[in-house]
Amino acid sequence: MEHRPLWPNLTIQDCRERIQRDPKDMEARLILGMTYRLQGDYRAALEMWNSILEIDPSHDAAKQLVRSLRMELMKINFNLE
Repeated sequence: MEHRPLWPNLTIQDCRERIQRDPKDMEARLILGMTYRLQGDYRAALEMWNSILEIDPSHDAAKQLVRSLRMELMKINFNLE
């Protein structure tokens, strides 16, 4: 059985370049937010996912990621301000 990665092997720079070429590249924005999240840069992750919602307020994945991270941060009393 072949195991596929959860997302393409894109670096932060790859994602930034894709977003620069196409500001509405939702996949690159999602991946970049996930990468920031995995690195512990919660503010950058939320900013990236919120940027998706500015473009498409009905984007379900971005809404879920924002909601999930905010709930997780509340549990550990992490202040985003």
